[in-house]
Amino acid sequence: MFFRSCWDLPGKKEPEILGTILVAGAHGASLAVKPCTEADKQMTFSCARRLVDFSKKTRHIDIENDDELEKFHRGCEALSDCYEKINHCPDIQDNKESFDEMSTWCSLVKFVTQDMAECEKKVDKKKNLACYKGWSPFDNYVDMKNEKNVQDVCKNFFGNGNCLKKVITEACGTSDWEKLKNKLMSMTDKTKECDFKGII
Repeated sequence: MFFRSCWDLPGKKEPEILGTILVAGAHGASLAVKPCTEADKQMTFSCARRLVDFSKKTRHIDIENDDELEKFHRGCEALSDCYEKINHCPDIQDNKESFDEMSTWCSLVKFVTQDMAECEKKVDKKKNLACYKGWSPFDNYVDMKNEKNVQDVCKNFFGNGNCLKKVITEACGTSDWEKLKNKLMSMTDKTKECDFKGII
């Protein structure tokens, strides 16, 4: 499949947020714009547990399994609600990156399974496997956090050898290509460092 039917969350390292929050009461509430109450701190711990549990359970997602996908989306919504309610607490702010990664993961899977579902079927029929074999937009997002990797990722940001514009445009049309391009580029500001002239 263009976007793989089974998705694996890259990396084996669990979010460190739970350990950070356990060690803390670490910060005083005075550092936050909105006071972080004792009830908020309890919820912070609960949200941290939920984040760790979610990251473990969603490392492998079969996006063709409706039940599995529904559970995944419910988990994404619960995490988002959790973060919105207690993101004023310092311990959550200190671990914002972990929540951001899960939010990006959720957003990407939703995009694949909803916005690009019909296009993916059309691309599959073309069997352009060389273009996207081993390619993962989430891997790109993670790898670009290291400045040393940026230029290498740029070379294959839109599929192997940046082949996706041709593949998507031929199978699905310009509109779907623009939709995919904009989604992938919105995932990280690091794309501003790429030279995509003649590619996008």
